[in-house]
Amino acid sequence: MITDTLSRACFHCLEAEHAAQVYDVIEVRLPDLILLAGISGIEFARRLKRSDRLRNIPIMMLTARR
Repeated sequence: MITDTLSRACFHCLEAEHAAQVYDVIEVRLPDLILLAGISGIEFARRLKRSDRLRNIPIMMLTARR
């Protein structure tokens, strides 16, 4: 749903099922923004921030509580 909304607003979006796929995508082209969902996204964000090459990419965490 988020990808569809952003695409209709003329943003180029790429999706990945898991962190390993994200790294493959980032190797090809650095994103302007990374959206992460789920608890595993927190650890992935920490890994990105430890990287000299990737630490300046903004990260947005998507969470929900019931």
